[in-house]
Order: sequence, then C-alpha cells, then structure tokens
Amino acid sequence: MLGLVTRRGAALRALLDGLHLDPGRRGAILATLDSDAWIPVIGLANEHRLAPALGSALQDAGVLNTIPDDARHYLELLHHSNGARNGIIRNQAVEIIATLNRRGIRPLVLKGALSLFADRERDPAARMMSDIDIVVPMSARTTAEETLYSLGYHIADRYPEGHHAVGEFKREGDPAAVDLHLELIDQRYILPAVSVFSDARPTIVENATILLPSATHRVLHTLLHAQIHHLGNFYRDHVSLGQLYDFATIVALHRSDVDWLSIDLCMQEHRLTPALDSYLALADELFGLPWPLCRAPGTAGQRHAQRCLLQLHLPALEGVFILVGNLRAAFAWHRMRATYGDRGGPLTWHGRHTWQYLKRHDVRQTIARLFR
Repeated sequence: MLGLVTRRGAALRALLDGLHLDPGRRGAILATLDSDAWIPVIGLANEHRLAPALGSALQDAGVLNTIPDDARHYLELLHHSNGARNGIIRNQAVEIIATLNRRGIRPLVLKGALSLFADRERDPAARMMSDIDIVVPMSARTTAEETLYSLGYHIADRYPEGHHAVGEFKREGDPAAVDLHLELIDQRYILPAVSVFSDARPTIVENATILLPSATHRVLHTLLHAQIHHLGNFYRDHVSLGQLYDFATIVALHRSDVDWLSIDLCMQEHRLTPALDSYLALADELFGLPWPLCRAPGTAGQRHAQRCLLQLHLPALEGVFILVGNLRAAFAWHRMRATYGDRGGPLTWHGRHTWQYLKRHDVRQTIARLFR
C-alpha cells in the first residue's frame, strides 16, 4: 500500500508542477521524468479531466518541448482535439442563444460555456466540457423548451418538478448536451438566479446577446457547484482537481473584480465558512493561488483541506466517507433552516426531516440514497 501511495503521490506532485498558476514555476519536475514515469501522470490528468489543461499550461510556460516526445505528442493531440470540439460547442451555444434572443430571452451562461465567452486570456482548448449550461427566467421556461425543440433537440433526461433545472436536451450529431436551468444550483436560497440576473452583464457574441454573471457570482457559483451542490463533495471531504483548477484559474483571471467580502459574508450566513476556507486553502496549496480574503483561514477549513488531500493520495478512502458525507449533506444547517425556518433548532429540524423522508421513501430508496 505504501508503494501505491508513493507512486500516486509522485504522479500528483508532477501533475501539479505542470499546472502551477505561475508559469515560471511549471515543469521543473516533469522535465526530469522519462516516458515510463509519465504514464501515471497522464493517467491522473485523464482521471481529473486535466490533460488538455496540462498541455496548454506547459506550452504557455515554454517547457512543453522539455518532456519526452511520446508524452508531448499525446498532450498535443488531446489539446488539439479538445480545442476543435470546444469550437463546435461554442458555435452550438451561439446558435441556441441567438434563437432564444429572437424569442425575447437573454439567457445566462454558466461553467464551461461561460469560459468560452468570458475568458479571453484563457486558452479555449484547455478546459474539457460535456454540456452547455444556460439559465432562463422561470417565466421563460416554456418558450425556452419550445426553442430547443424547434432546433431539433429532444429531452434526454427530464428532471423532477422542483429541481433547479428542467432537464438535459440532446441533438443528434452534436458534441454537447444542453442543460436548461431555472436556478443555478439546488440550494437556490444561497445563490438565487434572480440575484445573478440582476448583476449580469450583457455581451454580444456574433449575432447573439449573452448574459455573463458578475465575477463575484461566478466565483461563488463555481465553489458552490463543486462543493455543496449535487453530491456535496464538501461533506465527503472530497475535491475534484479538475473543478479546483477551474476555480483557481477563474479567480486568477478575475480576482480584482471579485467582491470577496460579499462571498465571505454569504458563506458565513449559511454556516459554510469552512467550505470556503478549505477550497481557497487547497487552491493555494495545490496551484499557488494567493489567499484572497482579508482574514486567515479558520481551523475547521484547514482541517477539512487536509482530509481532502488525504483522499487525493488515497482515493480508496472515498468509500469510507460516502455514508457520513451523505448524512452530513442531508442534515446541513443551511438546508434545514431553508426547509423548516428558524423555529425549533437543529434537533427539531433533524427529527422532522427524518420523519418526512421516511414517509416518502421505502427502505431500498433510503439505502440507495445513503450510499450514492
């Protein structure tokens, strides 16, 4: 086991060496590796969807030619292929948004699609993406669905009522699905779509008008989506290197435009300060992102970051944390307060929530949810 940990740790250090935010600090370790030593590094990069970003970062730093030819050719191939794919996805997004515009809708774009329009200093081939995330107002839901149908899309996965998104739409021959959102995340009470729309900036791309979230809302959404939304990685002491690198890159590009006090107060209000501190500490530790807050990280956030680092080195531990993580996410303070209000407090909330859940789900569903 120690040997496995050592090999994975060495591959992790080498990968991070190539992705440091400071170009002058990239590639020193990678340049010393032979072709065999590159195999686990590329495997780890693929695991975290970072291979195109690694090739891009090494090229930007002027050190891509210092690595073995076979590793360089592989990274160049992935980078080129991903760039071509992202170009098609960009055109796909422009077509959708322009058609929505003609029907009176100016949508927000999120995540990967947003990076294609908002990050002019970022290599458009560096980030891997699987879908186009767009947000429309609740009042425009029907029109937006009809627009996608008119363009030849079909609903591949319709989400249940009350979900933050309508569903996933696909069109034959297109590389990306379309995720049609009404809210940005499940926890809409933390980051409501109406607030993001009100601060968004319109920009014209070709024949389409797109709404770009403010830098503050973008950074907050990137953090919440990675750590609190869906499976709740924060509660599992888990971090995705791909998501963290995307976060660090966005912050590095737009740091001066981010209202960090607003983000800090928002997370504090929902008792999520450890999630913020942990993510920023990890971005600093792994990618060299300077600490942006006017205060030091708290103890809880620092300890959480250390547990995340342990899982990066020992991914088998993830299974140990799933049950506890799902319970922590289900009974999170912010979720309980949003569901049951200020009356009663945590013990009352937990009892009511358990009873309500068991009334709606059988034993098999409950077990599946606990270990998902």
